[in-house]
Amino acid sequence: MFLLTGASYIGTTFNLSAVEIASIACFILFIGGLSNHFGVQISGKLSLVLGTLLLFLLCIAVSVTLPYVRWDNFNPFSPKGWYPVGTAVIMIFWSFFGWEAICSLADRFKHPRTDLVLSALISAVVTGTVFLLLSFITVGSGTYGNLESDSSPVGIMIHRALGFKAQFITAMLALIICTGTVNAFVASLAQLGYALSRDHAFPSRLYYLNPRTDTPTRVVWLVVLFAGLGVSLTTLAKVHFTQLLFIPNSLGMVVYILSMAASLKLNNTNSKPWICSLISLMVLVLLIPFLGLHMLVPVVVSGLYFLYITAIRQQEMNPRCNIKKEAGDEDSA
Repeated sequence: MFLLTGASYIGTTFNLSAVEIASIACFILFIGGLSNHFGVQISGKLSLVLGTLLLFLLCIAVSVTLPYVRWDNFNPFSPKGWYPVGTAVIMIFWSFFGWEAICSLADRFKHPRTDLVLSALISAVVTGTVFLLLSFITVGSGTYGNLESDSSPVGIMIHRALGFKAQFITAMLALIICTGTVNAFVASLAQLGYALSRDHAFPSRLYYLNPRTDTPTRVVWLVVLFAGLGVSLTTLAKVHFTQLLFIPNSLGMVVYILSMAASLKLNNTNSKPWICSLISLMVLVLLIPFLGLHMLVPVVVSGLYFLYITAIRQQEMNPRCNIKKEAGDEDSA
């Protein structure tokens, strides 16, 4: 999604075709893979620089769009009833996905017990504040409702306030910033895939660290190939990325629900973490009906993974396979 988001900003500015936008998305993905290939320190520094640019860009968008906010755009509050409000809440989850991805990189912190929690709290506060302001100016200025504004609202806002050159700069910054976001996600998914392969939940061949960079390079490029395939299929099927947001949202919400349930079990009853987890869990459960049929996505993914694990375990329990494996090990020795 981040790939196509950044590429769409460029496509909107220069009126590019869907194939050209997909090519730019694949280029962003390649940069993210290349950065992570050479180590988490390089990847982390790149993410810090580009994350700062992102915050700067969004602050500019908020400040230049405030004069265009009209209170009439907030009335009526729910013109099509309350069900679309719930659907909009589900869509907003997309804005918050990402800051928790740092958890997969916990073992890369020098002091994870303190630094990881602090960084997560700071990320939640900054993300919540910025996107609350963005939601306010987007609705207040009426920058929504068609394919162009839904694809690149920040670019449209700055173009309206400052002109084409500003939109061009916004497109360039969006490309760089989305590259940083993809870079962080590749790092997180690579570390997660490495951990799963270590625990025999993924193929053991992926349990590999590059001796020079101490990076799970095999998983890094697997993530790149998998995401590139997704971009290609989306382009061939002529599906706009805004139509796919419910899929990652449904998967992310299930992860959040399981995390809050685990927090209830791990923390002391009636403690502050326990109460916060309970409130979050209740809100998440109440929002499940708004996912509609997309709730089947986590069920299907879980079912496929269960079949995979079952097949792996059966293969490990098969005496013939074990004998062949032992014989192969002896031959290698």
